Amino acid sequence: MEYLYGLLFGTEPDTTDVDARHALHAKLDALPDRDAQIALTADELRLLKAEMRGTPPKRQHGGGDELFVRMRSDLEEDHDAKTADAVVDAYGASPLKPNPLAKRRPSPDLLQLRKAVQDAGPLHDLISERQLSSSVPKERRRTLETALSCVGEWGFDVWAVADAFQGDTLLAARAIVDAVVFEARGFRAASTSHLLRQVVAKMLASYQDVPYHNCLHGADVLQAMHALLNLSPSFDDALDDDVVLVTLLACLSHDVGHPGLTNNFLVETGHELAIRYNDASPLENMHAAVALNLAKPYLRTRPPEEQKGARALWIGLLLATMKEHSHQIYELERALSKATERGSTYEACAPAHHVPCLKIFIHACDVSNPAKPWAVYRRWTSLVMEEFWRQAELERERGLPLTVPRRGATDLAKFQLGFISFVRPLFAAADRIAGVEMGLPLRHIDATARRWQEEPSRVEEGTRE
Repeated sequence: MEYLYGLLFGTEPDTTDVDARHALHAKLDALPDRDAQIALTADELRLLKAEMRGTPPKRQHGGGDELFVRMRSDLEEDHDAKTADAVVDAYGASPLKPNPLAKRRPSPDLLQLRKAVQDAGPLHDLISERQLSSSVPKERRRTLETALSCVGEWGFDVWAVADAFQGDTLLAARAIVDAVVFEARGFRAASTSHLLRQVVAKMLASYQDVPYHNCLHGADVLQAMHALLNLSPSFDDALDDDVVLVTLLACLSHDVGHPGLTNNFLVETGHELAIRYNDASPLENMHAAVALNLAKPYLRTRPPEEQKGARALWIGLLLATMKEHSHQIYELERALSKATERGSTYEACAPAHHVPCLKIFIHACDVSNPAKPWAVYRRWTSLVMEEFWRQAELERERGLPLTVPRRGATDLAKFQLGFISFVRPLFAAADRIAGVEMGLPLRHIDATARRWQEEPSRVEEGTRE
């Protein structure tokens, strides 16, 4: 568990052969032509010979695929309560009884797939496209292909992908990220794509298996950002590729390590994270710290100034997901009004407005469930309510003030309509930015609200399915 604590509390893992191999590949990629000469150290020669033999050198600890297998084993295969509690504690949740991690028994095919992943070398893809396809039953492969072909659309059905993978959220999330980052956005061709894949794998594996704030939510927010940028092509085209990549990775990692509990719960229980961050947004500060530690192998490939810029953008985007909602809308409305007073418009494509608009986008994506098609929204709603209900039970057991809805005593229609009225002004204000298109999400929001208003009892029963 030292590796996991290191991600959280800022201690850096020891350098491994994996890191050395990354450095060697970068060194070789920098050669001007195949006949150029290069001086290699003894360690680099050892690594190169091992690769030429096709047998990667023995790793002492901490590779991306190793972390993936260890986390999956901890959460699913060992079924050891003490191990699971240790994972929870490492990421900042109070010890919970019963343990909040869902114990999902994977199918034999998926266990076989994970064994193949464990045996793969660290420079191989963690889960290749062929492996992803082979883990899906034949009768569901066409459904998966159809769903992923729509990954650039706002109406993308994340649940079609999850169902194709028989409910395995980690494999489904990886398929979505691959489809967006490495296919649609073209980063497969980047010289650092092998590092990106390992960073992605570590981020996904570092999510906890809680009902809502799991790796599938991270992948869903990433996909939503991709779709919003597609809806606003002039803004998308104005953004530098490196900015888009950092933005997508920030979306993916924005809730990494989330324990399925709110900031208020952590503060009220005097949790270590709340103490560490002085009760100020402990979850978001933890997400940023873990994400940037995980991203170090990729960030180190950039020049120093670019590293600083990428870190600053990443941190700004992550903290934008926790920024006071009403204040964020106020700032945007103020900027729009000032532009109108000057007789101009607030242009998303203006370089000075790129980051402010991306902050609006990531916050909108994070709260976008009501802006999705009903079938997608309904399933997310069931999961977020389950997470709330679990926390309410803990609050009751510990004699704490009730801060979230309680199971069996929730007017779901009223609660969801309140959330929709909370979310809609953000999308409406963003729709007034020149170069930004929020019409489709707004239409979904309004359709969702009408459905709750017209048939609240039938809708609530459907949400429990």
